[in-house]
Amino acid sequence: MTTAGNVNAATTAFLCPVTDDDPRAREKLGVILQIVRGQHMTVSDEDMVEALQLVESTADDLPTPQSTHLYYIRSWTLSTAELRHIIQVWEDEDIRPPDAWAWLGRVICRDDSDLCYMRYVGTTKGTTPFLRFMDDQSERTGGMLSDFQAALMEASPEAYAAGKTYTMSSATLSIIAPAPAPAPAPASAPAVPLLVCCHPGDRERFLIAFFGLDYLLNVQTGGFYPSYLPSPTDRDLFAALNTAFFPTMEAQAQPIDADTAGRLATWANSVQQDSEDHPVETGCGMYPMTDEKISVMLDQATPHQLNGHTVVALIGKDITREDYFQPKTFLSGSSRAGFLTRDLLARYQATETNTALMPSLLPAIFLPFCDLFPWLSHKELLLAIAQLHRYLILVKPLVTVTFSRLVTSVLRANCKHAYGCSTRRFLLREVGIPVIQEYSPRDWLANNQLSAPPAGYATIVIPHIHPGRDKYGFQPAELRRVLDLTWMITMHTMSEATRLVSTNVTATHDALVTGVFDALAPGVSAPFDAVVAELDKAKKALHQLWEKERANRRRTMTPLGDLGLRRLRAEERMERGEVAVGIRGSSERETQLWTLWKLDLPDLKIHMDPPVQRRAWMMWAREVKEGKHYFAVALHDSANRGDLDPLRHILAAFAPEGTVPGDNTWMEDPALRKAALKAKSRDMMNKSPADHLKWAKQRARCLKGLQDSPEYEFRSVMEGRQVKITSSGKLRLYWKEDNKDVSILLSTRVPTVSLYDIDIVLHQRLI
Repeated sequence: MTTAGNVNAATTAFLCPVTDDDPRAREKLGVILQIVRGQHMTVSDEDMVEALQLVESTADDLPTPQSTHLYYIRSWTLSTAELRHIIQVWEDEDIRPPDAWAWLGRVICRDDSDLCYMRYVGTTKGTTPFLRFMDDQSERTGGMLSDFQAALMEASPEAYAAGKTYTMSSATLSIIAPAPAPAPAPASAPAVPLLVCCHPGDRERFLIAFFGLDYLLNVQTGGFYPSYLPSPTDRDLFAALNTAFFPTMEAQAQPIDADTAGRLATWANSVQQDSEDHPVETGCGMYPMTDEKISVMLDQATPHQLNGHTVVALIGKDITREDYFQPKTFLSGSSRAGFLTRDLLARYQATETNTALMPSLLPAIFLPFCDLFPWLSHKELLLAIAQLHRYLILVKPLVTVTFSRLVTSVLRANCKHAYGCSTRRFLLREVGIPVIQEYSPRDWLANNQLSAPPAGYATIVIPHIHPGRDKYGFQPAELRRVLDLTWMITMHTMSEATRLVSTNVTATHDALVTGVFDALAPGVSAPFDAVVAELDKAKKALHQLWEKERANRRRTMTPLGDLGLRRLRAEERMERGEVAVGIRGSSERETQLWTLWKLDLPDLKIHMDPPVQRRAWMMWAREVKEGKHYFAVALHDSANRGDLDPLRHILAAFAPEGTVPGDNTWMEDPALRKAALKAKSRDMMNKSPADHLKWAKQRARCLKGLQDSPEYEFRSVMEGRQVKITSSGKLRLYWKEDNKDVSILLSTRVPTVSLYDIDIVLHQRLI
């Protein structure tokens, strides 16, 4: 344990290995001072290596004895733009490590092309720093380091591969045997100076503190929930539902037939083949999907069925690095998200069966699981949707649980694209609300004779917040309660599904889905209605917490505004909206329009009031000129509708509570309109720096806007020039003297006729 007694000049001398006779001592000490001040992110590897006397560790290094502790620094060089991009992607994926904003604060004023350096401090013994870090890449799969490497590998494979490991020679510790305890000294003996000894762990902590913990990748995850203990009131809420999912499945569920098992094995092999065909896009070039990984993936995706029906399927966003490098199922609890999910489900099982809580014995065979991204990278979204679509067609779940906004968006779009969720706020509003969707094969999309999807592929989708969302920072009780109540609704839905399947042996798949959905209607079950009401309250509390968190973050840091990422996404929106083919009335155009209408892309309907009618939309789309983007035309038409409020898009985001989406009649109420504009103003302030309205900042913006005005030109002749006198009688002259710009502030006696500024023309007598 590090104590004040351990920290002294002797135990920390290794941090400054510069000698007095070094001719470059001054430069090296300057670099060390930069690092101590928390600015190592702008110190180049070359300067750091020279100042700290580091040696690059490579694969050719010889291993060291177990008694020798080596300390190393792993460093990646990337541009400021790439770091901004990584943090922006994390923001979009609801990954919000607090330290990421500290990193951004160090480079916020630098140009996008300027380099910055991300580093990790570690220690090892019995091996080399290079080999230790290579092992960490596959074994240490949690925490900030793991997430950063995954993001960097996707954003800039070159920067990821160019990372270097340096050994800090001055920090090396050789511990042969513990020193014997010294004999107690007589009271009259002189004081003995401190011995130069240091615990290996202390030395690593000194090194981390030297670089600054906030600016390193040495940040672990927030930790597992040891156990979530709901309040007695919430436990009573679930008990009142009287669900029986687990007992029914234990008594009646059967393994799938051989034919379905064979087709699932083919699906798993196709996922592996996709990773081999697209090694860069899937991130499997360096880390291939092994047979063991495919076997585990197939095992957790294989359901047990009730009377030939799969009751539920859990759909995750992506596989964790823990479960990829050391293949384990999601509900084994090896990852934090899986641990929490298993803990919650085991609690419901214990209530249903009236037994002790034993998460390790949760029957995962009744809860098949599949990831949208079964590989490491997220680049190939369409490939990921295609494999998930194939899986759903095979297992045909009555109920589908979606973790995260992206997965929910895919299912809300019936697996045709990833844009079923209109906004980022959509998910929290819709969490825990069951809705019927479908995942039918796509053959019908290009068939002009079919206006509806084939039967037999309906499912009840229940959106969930990703259980690993708060892996960084604090873990609020508000979020845990929303997760818990959402699962209560899901358990009730699953229980209703098992009841109907057990009692309606001859019912079709779609009939069962409709029957379960009808059982969830308001007024059918009072206990269920009570859970829904509590979830609404919990979501409002969580929303307030998140808004406060966002406001605090925005007050201390300028929004990212990754222009490159925005441009890329704008281009993607244009491309997915397609370009008009064929002339009006041609078979090419008609086939394309039918397909686009069935795809139900929100971007192509933004110019029309919901619900959009097919006939009206078709008439509009037929008039789009060949070669034009449908989305661009829709965007243009949306902005030029004379019958709509010009501020409707701004106001709609701050609609009063309880407003029906698409109903903008409330905007005609002056009081509601004023309240929405005030909310927008507060939102804009939250997104602006804390000093945005300070006098100096406002003046700087005004001067920047008027810098080309003759009024602000520095001149050698003042006579005949128009100047401004403020309401307080202040006058500023911009005078050029000997090619130097001089700003002169004067107090004048010129009387003002109002409280406002006035303009005058200078004459010889006045100046």
